Amino acid sequence: MSILKTTESSTRDGDDLVQDDAFISEKAFSIINSEFERGSDTEDSLIDKLRLLFLQTYEEDFIKSATTKQPSLKNQTETLADACKSNTEQLKNNFVQNLLQLLHNVEFEFGYETPAEKYVREALSKYGTFVREWINDIFLQSLDDPQTLSGILRVISHFEYSLMYPQGMTIAISATRHEDAEVQECGIRCFENWEAIDSLPILKNIYISESWLNDYLKDVITDLEGLNT
Repeated sequence: MSILKTTESSTRDGDDLVQDDAFISEKAFSIINSEFERGSDTEDSLIDKLRLLFLQTYEEDFIKSATTKQPSLKNQTETLADACKSNTEQLKNNFVQNLLQLLHNVEFEFGYETPAEKYVREALSKYGTFVREWINDIFLQSLDDPQTLSGILRVISHFEYSLMYPQGMTIAISATRHEDAEVQECGIRCFENWEAIDSLPILKNIYISESWLNDYLKDVITDLEGLNT
């Protein structure tokens, strides 16, 4: 006897047993049909067994479904993270390429915003701290290129200290220790333009062999100390 035939012939409890057969798994049908094939139980006892079997198999199916969905959600999260990382790398590559091109073709004039500065400003408004990291990477990868280093220093010196901190300060400090005098001068000029009083302890511990650069550094220190009074 099959379960479908039994539920159709039951007039007392058939509606209570199966309200929606879409929730009954193949496993449930197999177990239930085997119970009917035995034929040794009364109809009431079989009905009780059916209720218990429905509850057990539904619970098992629910748990199985829940546990199989979790890896899928994890995979989706990992995929999204990989996509974001890939997108960030692409943005960085575009930024580095564009900024280097602007730095190599720009003429810096006092009192005028260069295309390189405008580009960095727009990038900062979109990507925030990423831009500071990207500029820092460009600086580190260009240590043997004084022209690029000087260009970066001129650009960041025209931004507020807080917008470039802490990468800007690290770049400027590194510049004062570079072998090229122009790069050293641009590094000192960053601190002069930023008027960052908290940089005084650092500046006081910098020594530059070139006398005129050392004098320039001392003048900047004096000016900053005047701001602190």
